[in-house]
Formats: sequence, structure tokens, C-alpha cells
Amino acid sequence: MVCFSSAELTVGVEGAGLTNALVMPRGATLVNLHPAHPNSSFSTLVSACGQSYFWQLALASGLDYHALMMPEFTFSGPSGRVDVGVLQQFIAEFNMAK
Repeated sequence: MVCFSSAELTVGVEGAGLTNALVMPRGATLVNLHPAHPNSSFSTLVSACGQSYFWQLALASGLDYHALMMPEFTFSGPSGRVDVGVLQQFIAEFNMAK
């Protein structure tokens, strides 16, 4: 948790590990790699909108929340790959904004 408490930017896949964002400093950025496969077992509407419990956690904690939709990811079973280009672009824009 020490790493999260000093992080300016955290990137993680939707899941219990993101609850560590609770200790991130206000104003930090949380990026959720959100599974968005059409066969996802999670609510289709919620998944399509990138809305998870973590946007509420981020809002309550004063974090800047972003969901990057990963169409090859599912909530169950083997998942696809992360689009590294999308992630690199986000991080580059994050760094430019600082």
C-alpha cells in the first residue's frame, strides 16, 4: 500500500487490486483497464460505459478516474491482450498535461 499512497498515476485491470486506490493521494490519476468483451459476464451496459465500482471510489477519494475499454478482455475465463498503443498514448497525454 505504500506504493499506492505516493502514486501520481496507477494503471490496473478491473478487480479487487484497484481497491488500493483508497490510499492514493487526492488529485492522483487512476486508470482502469476495463474488460469490455461482448460476452462479459458483468452487466453489459455497465461494461460498455466503462462504469465500475472504481469510478465511484475514485470520485469519493478525489481521484481523476479513466476507464480504458479493452474489447478483448472478459471478466471470466482467459482474456485477450491490452492494446499497448492505447495505453502508451494515454500515458503520453498524462505526462504532457503535467
